[in-house]
Amino acid sequence: MKIHNIKFLDYDGKLIKEINIEDGKKIKSPKPKRYFYKFYGWRPTFSEIARKDMVYKAKYKPKMDYDNNGISDEEEFLKIVSHILNNEEFLKRKKFKHHGETSLYEHSFAVSYYAYIWAKKLHLKRKTVKNVAIAGMLHDFYYEDWTKIKDNRPFFKKHGFVHAKEAKNNSLKYFKEYMNDRILNAIERHMFPLNITPPKYKEGWLITLADKYVSMDVIKDYKILYSFFSRKHR
Repeated sequence: MKIHNIKFLDYDGKLIKEINIEDGKKIKSPKPKRYFYKFYGWRPTFSEIARKDMVYKAKYKPKMDYDNNGISDEEEFLKIVSHILNNEEFLKRKKFKHHGETSLYEHSFAVSYYAYIWAKKLHLKRKTVKNVAIAGMLHDFYYEDWTKIKDNRPFFKKHGFVHAKEAKNNSLKYFKEYMNDRILNAIERHMFPLNITPPKYKEGWLITLADKYVSMDVIKDYKILYSFFSRKHR
């Protein structure tokens, strides 16, 4: 009896499954998975009956691809911000509280992701989309966990009014290679209208809106709202 060799390869050429099967027998194909993508078949078209040696390669399409470039928006996002997410100094923000039990790390990721997806949906330029992702990650990259600071400063020198400038300066210190005028402006002015000067560019407006959207939890829990004014509730 003739034996055929059948290989199933993933999108990157890695072997998923290899079988040796008798001629005329039915082949059971694997069901591969890829983060952020949907599997939709094999190339060449899969034949269930073994008639010859074959090599099949998995085909995927992005689950989310607003600019139709064939690459998952989530995959592109992580590629843009991965260096920041894994930076030693930025990782410390996992221990900084933001609102309630949410960490600053989680908040920054959420703001960056929402603003990035909105930029994609608006079909903004590729450079603008990248700027938005970076600015979102760093918009609250201030120096210390403000919930642990005994803040006796004058009202307009308190955290809400000064942390945006701190985040800008800290971003220049740790991520200077990513900085440009649009990113810096978005970081510095994301607290509009609390800080009265509005953003100058599209990037800044998207970060400002995403920050407000993600921060809506303060409305749901009065203790979180009080935390901005009273150390007791931090």
